[in-house]
Amino acid sequence: MEISAAYHLYAHHWRATLVAFGASLVAHLATFATFLCAAYALAAPVPLLNFFAVMPVERTISALPISFAGIGLREKVLQIM
Repeated sequence: MEISAAYHLYAHHWRATLVAFGASLVAHLATFATFLCAAYALAAPVPLLNFFAVMPVERTISALPISFAGIGLREKVLQIM
């Protein structure tokens, strides 16, 4: 599908776009909450603001096609940050 056709669909079906955006937001927050619960379970002193600053960077880097399925990237990024 061409980009212009996709934009046209988004513009004319804004309710579906909002639903998709909301579902994406819920999915990301659930992932963040899982990592936050794991950090608290391991007694890691992670301030909430720092956590929400680091997680988008971690998710972006782990999505890069550097290794098979991002194996090892997520762990290294979280270790460094």
